[in-house]
Amino acid sequence: MVIRKLLFACLFTALFACSTSQQTTNAGKELKPYVASVKSVEPAEQQEIAEKPSDAAEEINRLKARIEDLNNRVYVLTEQMDSIRARFKTETPAAFTELEKQEKQEHEIESFNAVSSGMKKQYLQAYSFLKAGKYAKGLIAFSSFIEKYPDSVLTDNAYYWLGECYFEQREYALAIDEYLKVIKKFPDGSKTPDAMLKVAISYNRLGEKADSESYYKELMMRFPKSRASMLAKNKLKEFAE
Repeated sequence: MVIRKLLFACLFTALFACSTSQQTTNAGKELKPYVASVKSVEPAEQQEIAEKPSDAAEEINRLKARIEDLNNRVYVLTEQMDSIRARFKTETPAAFTELEKQEKQEHEIESFNAVSSGMKKQYLQAYSFLKAGKYAKGLIAFSSFIEKYPDSVLTDNAYYWLGECYFEQREYALAIDEYLKVIKKFPDGSKTPDAMLKVAISYNRLGEKADSESYYKELMMRFPKSRASMLAKNKLKEFAE
């Protein structure tokens, strides 16, 4: 289209410059090679333009996938702000005190101080493995804690962190199993909204879009004021796009 406009401009200039009909005829003959060359270029130009929407759609899909991945990473990072610091801490009372403080602030376990010292020590030991990125040790430690304290005030959290150990290793199906235990065994627990969110994210990672969307909606309905619900709302917007 651009080339055709240029041709018309050249033709108009040539015709305007000619004072006789014979000159006009000659000018027209001189321009014929240019017309032929333009016509030969136009199909290639049209093909290039026709291909652009497809390329743009692929780029948009790639960016959407990247955005989803970044959102998930942000969520994980909000739960692991001190992971780097924890890697370099030794297992001293001071380190456990810091982990205890972080756990209380992040998840508001009101009765944390009421548990026995032995239970607290074993729980924080497992939690320190997770924060340090030692997921295999975390799996063993949290499983041992749940076996020893199946009905404690910290058991729902232990199941959730057990799921996180699997999630961080991209074992999404196994992670879902642990998150569902939180949801079913502790329907009103403090970790249930987060567990529902991670079930939805895990299903999405597995390509199960319908199940993922279902859990996002259920989370928003059951816990509309939770932080997890706000994240679920953003995820559903991405599905609608």
